[in-house]
Amino acid sequence: MTGLFMLGIFFKRANAGSAVLGIIISVITVLGARYATDLNFFFYGVIGSLSVVISGVIFAPLFAPAPPLTLDEKPEPKVTL
Repeated sequence: MTGLFMLGIFFKRANAGSAVLGIIISVITVLGARYATDLNFFFYGVIGSLSVVISGVIFAPLFAPAPPLTLDEKPEPKVTL
């Protein structure tokens, strides 16, 4: 969760697709750290948060950016009877 908040707050390019991909990569990374190394479990949160942020930033350009919102454009009202 911390990694998702950091990704959303500090990086404007991050979007939902890169966040989901970051979560998936983070889970795989933490499971790999759990079963392949003898790290203390206190490091799992740090590893998970950093892997979400790093992978989210790396994969953000792969997903389409959100369309810009402007306040100048007003939608035409549709009147139907």
